Amino acid sequence: MRHQLNDIFQLIVTSPKENCDAAIKRLISFYSNFEFDSGEQTVTNYGLALSPKHSADCLNDYQRTFAFMNGVHRALEELLNRDSEVINVMYAGTGAYAPLIIPALNYFQNERIQVAFIDIHQESIDNVSCIIDHLGLSVNVEEFLVCDATKFKTDKKFDLIISEVMFRALTSEPQVAVARHLSPLLKSDGVFIPEKITITVNYQDNEHHVLSLSKKNTLKNTSLFESVECKVKQDDFSDIILKTKVSIYEDFILDHNRSKITDDLVLGSTIHVKKDSFKMLFKINNSPNWKINYNP
Repeated sequence: MRHQLNDIFQLIVTSPKENCDAAIKRLISFYSNFEFDSGEQTVTNYGLALSPKHSADCLNDYQRTFAFMNGVHRALEELLNRDSEVINVMYAGTGAYAPLIIPALNYFQNERIQVAFIDIHQESIDNVSCIIDHLGLSVNVEEFLVCDATKFKTDKKFDLIISEVMFRALTSEPQVAVARHLSPLLKSDGVFIPEKITITVNYQDNEHHVLSLSKKNTLKNTSLFESVECKVKQDDFSDIILKTKVSIYEDFILDHNRSKITDDLVLGSTIHVKKDSFKMLFKINNSPNWKINYNP
């Protein structure tokens, strides 16, 4: 099994993104050897935590899986070149497969990498533990934790935090809340994956930056984000579209419409603007979502 996964991983990190489908299909086939309780989704205070079954299905988003796995691989390569004895990693929101780290651990075979695996669902953690045991990777496990990542507490600082719990335009799932809670746990030179998520609004012939989420900008101390005013031309009606770009690590990027998490979101139309501008409002708590203030 270890050799099989290693062959798949090497194919993933050497294939061009245009030809990644075959490699990811082989990864999906590998993971299908591990059966688990499909479980139920959980509604948290900051968004929806996908069920173990639904989280596993995310592997089918080939470009997303490919880009994140390559980003994590690159980050670990660079961290291993540092002088530190231990590379402390947190993977928050592992799902049933922890696919962004387990193949890399199997590839590097380096005990310096110590991982805290965190998921809100017991079924997911149980299956991740089973996969780790089958691959003989227990030496890389710092701990398994069943908890809500937005409530996780520790005095430890991490070299790398991986958390991809998002949907298009940062709606529905708790990416913002998780990122702003966990980012302070990074070392000063630590890496958060994804590094940056950028939301822009497109309408008429305009494109405006609306929001950026990164380890230095986590929308802290706010539950409702309000954009600057977006000016419109009268009698020129168009859709108001939110576009998402995910910068995973260095040059590994998911541009808009390249993945389910970067699909465009049509939110409204300029036909409803009362005067000459509108504002975008993003609610972070409960179910994260965007609204348009047509009369700011």
